[in-house]
Amino acid sequence: MRDRISAVTVGELVPATDGTKTLPARAACAGYGGPGFWYCVTHLKEFQKNWDKDTHIKRGKHRFAWICQKHGIEVP
Repeated sequence: MRDRISAVTVGELVPATDGTKTLPARAACAGYGGPGFWYCVTHLKEFQKNWDKDTHIKRGKHRFAWICQKHGIEVP
């Protein structure tokens, strides 16, 4: 069985939201750990709380990125 959860790749064009519209951005190679939130690229949903993310991933396939408040999209 293949993994249901994966990360975006470095340099991948990711449809990210700025709160009002969807904008493409490239994922950077960086760790995550600063202030930010998880973003499901598959479903274009952001998760401010881990509990919400954990509930979301119970079914189906998901690809995630970390949206750093300082640097933008990062590869987890």
